[in-house]
Amino acid sequence: MGSQKIHFTLSDEALAIIARRAPSPHKRGAWISKAVIDYDHILAGVASEDGADGGLLEEVVNRLARIEKQMVALLAKEI
Repeated sequence: MGSQKIHFTLSDEALAIIARRAPSPHKRGAWISKAVIDYDHILAGVASEDGADGGLLEEVVNRLARIEKQMVALLAKEI
């Protein structure tokens, strides 16, 4: 899969999270790409690649994410 150089305007909070979580300044783009893909998997109810070989905590986090997505869908239907 290829990549493109794109400019986005991000909030100060988002920039602080990226600075804190990305392994290095040179890997911020890769970290953001992975975060967006993982978030899409959560919204779609698909297990992320990292969760496949994860431990108990990762399994709990993945299950909770699926439950949250289902709750949002149910609440959206009732509105």
